[in-house]
Amino acid sequence: MHQYQHYEKLINFGVCMRINIFKDFATLSFARFMTLISGLINAIVLTRAFSVIQYGTYSQIFLITGLAVTIFSLGAGASCNFFLSTSDSKDEQRNIISQMLFLNLMLGLIAALVIFALRYLITWYFGNKDLLLVLPVMVFLPLFSIFDSIFEVSLITWGKTKQIIYTRMVTAFIQILIAAITFILKFGVVRYLYLFFLYYSTYCIFVVFILIWYAGGFLFRKFDIQLHKRIFTYSVPIWISSIVGTVTLNIDQLFIAHVMGTVKLAEYTNMAKELPITVITASFTSVLFPTVVKLLKQGQENEVIRIWKLSSEMCFIILSVSVSIIFLLSPEIVSFLYSSKYITGVPVFRVYALILLFRVTYYGMILNATGNTKFVFYYSLIILFLNVFLVFSLWYLIGYTGPAWATLLSIASVAYIQLYHSSKILKCRFREIFPWKHMIYIILICMGCIIPELSIEFMLIRIGVNMYIRLFTVGSLAMFIYTLIFYRRLNYLKDNLRVTDEYLL
Repeated sequence: MHQYQHYEKLINFGVCMRINIFKDFATLSFARFMTLISGLINAIVLTRAFSVIQYGTYSQIFLITGLAVTIFSLGAGASCNFFLSTSDSKDEQRNIISQMLFLNLMLGLIAALVIFALRYLITWYFGNKDLLLVLPVMVFLPLFSIFDSIFEVSLITWGKTKQIIYTRMVTAFIQILIAAITFILKFGVVRYLYLFFLYYSTYCIFVVFILIWYAGGFLFRKFDIQLHKRIFTYSVPIWISSIVGTVTLNIDQLFIAHVMGTVKLAEYTNMAKELPITVITASFTSVLFPTVVKLLKQGQENEVIRIWKLSSEMCFIILSVSVSIIFLLSPEIVSFLYSSKYITGVPVFRVYALILLFRVTYYGMILNATGNTKFVFYYSLIILFLNVFLVFSLWYLIGYTGPAWATLLSIASVAYIQLYHSSKILKCRFREIFPWKHMIYIILICMGCIIPELSIEFMLIRIGVNMYIRLFTVGSLAMFIYTLIFYRRLNYLKDNLRVTDEYLL
């Protein structure tokens, strides 16, 4: 008997229901795309509004709060997603939301106190005294981010993905407006961060209100010990592995911040910044996870493999096309996004473009869905030690790009380990769990297409064509070529990403 069979209750989906995974994925992708686009526009504006040192301070603040969210969230998003998906009544969902809000309010306040208490140590580590001016207010950002993660997964579970789009559109507009005000009025980084805090705190109140409204009210008569035991049992291994994973992914930035200082960190964080195409994997994971839990509950391992392979192939096509274009036009893209002040970071930007190829899915999905969360932690811990070793080793061997290559190798290693374990759980061969053959074909096609695209790029450079015209011309031509090649396959994948009620009822 699988461990996940302790969670017996399922949402009643009704008779003859079909889950259109692609439709939910597309809706959620658009919402997250709006969030990342607003973040990218913010970066475009703020890199021009701030000096490199000021932008370094901005990067340090969000690096600190990002780590704090992971450390103090207790896996809020993952646990909320799982327990709402396995509840079968409105009252139970209302209780889960109420208990989660209370728990994470406490955790967020603890995070604020810890950051405030450690503010002098943090300032010493980063070597930036400007942090003391904003940390006393920014300490509350982890709390707001934790509530936001609960908000999104709850609305996904309730089938309210359109509401997520509306919310993200409004928040994206507000964030861009704040950046524009900062640029026009020539505010420094401190004033900008205070404006951002005012917006985010207001948004947090709105999120809590919407959660309570959709849950049918706030139901917190007492601290539900039994529920919290279940939450801790499920989420603590995920939480600890998330901490390890986040530290693993950010160890290169933490290393650069301490060794090379605020200015170089500003450049490195921009080069490592998440691009909008990563919403594809994140959205598929959020949409697939509740379905995977239910399919595994019914013993439908083959159906799980089928939809996982289809979604992974679709993601890989989109990511491979994007990476080939990004890799080819890296200098133009960096100059367009962050200005020529950051052009020396192009080698790091290219390494992070290659890392996108490994964002094809969440490799620990099967382990989480089957209750094997402790293994997610064990594997993450191994990769953390590997990454620390690689960061230091590759830094001394190849210099500035070494930490970025260390991150790529670490991500590739954990992907292999988790996929191998998942194949054992699903009782299939390693080569059957992923569309390996199709992925090889996709890479070969993209590599072949780069040759004529590169020739056109060199020709335009020789005749002195403007950088932005080159970016538009070569980028548009590449997209046209790839669309012709992959259009039919993408349509096939889209049409087959469905799960019928026979597997869920």
